[in-house]
Amino acid sequence: MCLNNISKKKIATKDIICYKILTRYNNKFYTYYRYKRIKIGSEYYSQILLMYNRLRKQYCIEKGLHSFKFKKDAMNYLKYFLNYSIVAKCVIPKGSIYYTGTFDYVRYAYASNKIKYLNITK
Repeated sequence: MCLNNISKKKIATKDIICYKILTRYNNKFYTYYRYKRIKIGSEYYSQILLMYNRLRKQYCIEKGLHSFKFKKDAMNYLKYFLNYSIVAKCVIPKGSIYYTGTFDYVRYAYASNKIKYLNITK
């Protein structure tokens, strides 16, 4: 997942609600792209890696905790995944570094250095 059309670096002044696609296997949850096991209620950290996209002639975020701003976008995106994928409600905690941008046809997405998984929405 690469976040395109990115904003300048921002610091969250309050918790930001967001949504993330997960895979469920044997009642355990994993991130979809990197297949990292997560636990609901836990907070995670990642470095943010910006890369220059020569085709688009702009920077994108290749590594970071990517999420969707709106639940409906995450739910629509599920159509492209297998039936054992689900959507989790998350929060980018206050004080986190984050960027806004686009992902494929989704106009409102985030990449952040911290995320906390709150609950499963579907």
